[in-house]
Amino acid sequence: MLVAKLPEGSYGITRVGKLIVRLACPLELVFKEREYFLTHDVWRLPPRFIETLGALSGATLQVETIDAINRGLAVLTAAEEYFWGMGESQGFADSVAVITKQANKGIKFRFLGSIPGAQPNQSPPFAVSRGFEVRNLNDIPAIVLLNENMAAFSLRSLNGKLDYIGFFGKNPIFHSWVKDLFLYYWQLGQAYVTS
Repeated sequence: MLVAKLPEGSYGITRVGKLIVRLACPLELVFKEREYFLTHDVWRLPPRFIETLGALSGATLQVETIDAINRGLAVLTAAEEYFWGMGESQGFADSVAVITKQANKGIKFRFLGSIPGAQPNQSPPFAVSRGFEVRNLNDIPAIVLLNENMAAFSLRSLNGKLDYIGFFGKNPIFHSWVKDLFLYYWQLGQAYVTS
């Protein structure tokens, strides 16, 4: 029973009804953003993150590539404590000037990416400052960017490319989901020595 009659004569949702509404959140998101999920590969994510995909409903889908890149840059420049990023190394190497400026303010960085030619226990192939942790992971399923207040998440397209189109927001549930996803892959990465 989803709805029950209350003692005063009105009707209200039951505990089972509340549970069904809560579990329907991921379905609502997938239906609402079906064009994105038709063209992007969610199946590269671990099952526990697919099962909790409803957390993305707390974010905004940005479908214009340039706007998505600008929002990603905003996550970096708005960082006051830390900035974590997961993606291909070239995208981060292109932002070295901004990263250096932020590092000089004391922002702590973590980068997890597919770094061509990098070897464990060696410096990564792009210059970084102290306070910058780098790990290599050959299979990057998504772009993840986050600071202490906001996050961005973008899946690979079906052709395997990272096109930057994705979800952005400050919603705490979305932020927590993105942070958990980053930490899941961070544990899988191989550490590199930074100078």
